[in-house]
Amino acid sequence: MAIALLLFDGPRYCLETAIFVDGGRQHHDIRKGFRVPEWDDYEATLPPPAYGKTWELKEVFTIMHVREAVRTIDDKKISARLVYDESRLNTARLPVVWSSANHWHRGSMYGTVGFHFKWEELIAGKNFYWIEAIEAYNPTAFRILICDPALTPPPAASTPYDPHRDKGPLRFWNGTWYWNGTYTSEFMYADDLSLERLSGFSFFKHHDTLCRYEGSACGERAQHQSKTGAIILAHVLANDHHGIDGYLKHSEVPNSVGMSLQFAVSGLQLIFDKPARFSQNKVPTTYANRILLGAFSLLASGQKEAAQQLVWQSMTHKKFEKAFFSLILAHFDLPPDAFK
Repeated sequence: MAIALLLFDGPRYCLETAIFVDGGRQHHDIRKGFRVPEWDDYEATLPPPAYGKTWELKEVFTIMHVREAVRTIDDKKISARLVYDESRLNTARLPVVWSSANHWHRGSMYGTVGFHFKWEELIAGKNFYWIEAIEAYNPTAFRILICDPALTPPPAASTPYDPHRDKGPLRFWNGTWYWNGTYTSEFMYADDLSLERLSGFSFFKHHDTLCRYEGSACGERAQHQSKTGAIILAHVLANDHHGIDGYLKHSEVPNSVGMSLQFAVSGLQLIFDKPARFSQNKVPTTYANRILLGAFSLLASGQKEAAQQLVWQSMTHKKFEKAFFSLILAHFDLPPDAFK
């Protein structure tokens, strides 16, 4: 039996080795300076165990807060941004878009609005580089850079990572992508992402107490999907945006409205639907529609009370209900009984 003794300087770098041989044959060729890959500690086990933490990777999400999501919808793309946290990339001046495969049962720490992308389409023709593992996070976050072959990665992320060969948290095996769901996956895409590449759009519950970007100052902590959806829907209607319509109204159930749009509609209606507050002013339907669109614009910009007062003082409750649903049905090209 061959035994190799390794002496390490820190957790990953081998200074000396002792090689034992059996019958004159050297079983290991471990030399001074051999560096153990950091990703070995986060290996996704293959073949995937029946009840393990190695999960198939089909889709990733870029999750953000409402204000950034509104800007993204306006721009029709997710803009790459510089990395400012404790990452090795924080001095690299390399803009990236963050995405993850994780679902959080206690709510997301990253925001409340999710843009979905199919994994295989996102990484087609791209190179992978290992960045780091952030053990200060719970669970540990592993970070992998995804970039065009023409891009020379910065020194902080210059270690090539091959999912076909390397035994890390991201692996490709028998034609299928896998990742280690025990950890926080953070894939850093070195380019803007056009919304034309979307595979889905949804609202996420925010974590009750934790926010990665704004900490205790975050006003969206514990926010329900219906409240998030209300602001996004108000902005979409007020500005006549149609880029995410299909994803909002998509449903796996035939002849029904998708859950994301249901959340948004119920949340938006709840903000205004207080019958005792409405006046008896009778305005034509055309005017009512315009007033509502103006109120939606106010709401999306953070002026909730002004939006409510504009609607309540301008029309009856019955007129509000008629105008509210007519605007939504027309915008999303839905049948009259869509919300019955």
